[in-house]
Amino acid sequence: CAGIDSSRDFTVPKKGRDYDWPALTECVVRVKEQYRNEHTVTVSADPQVEYEHVVAAMDSVRNRGKEPLFLDVMIAVGVR
Repeated sequence: CAGIDSSRDFTVPKKGRDYDWPALTECVVRVKEQYRNEHTVTVSADPQVEYEHVVAAMDSVRNRGKEPLFLDVMIAVGVR
């Protein structure tokens, strides 16, 4: 998350063999601090990414516990 800048694009980090969903949420919190009035986020996934991981990413950017982050989640599928 240290590399977050104004581009607002970043990749979900891996923790061992799985994705680090709490780390994604913490990165999104930092983005939300910069864009407090924004409610929409786009989750983009490579076609190789499993559906369950896309859903987990969507869940990770919606809120942190009871704290709302980006409640309107859009999906964009990458093309190879």
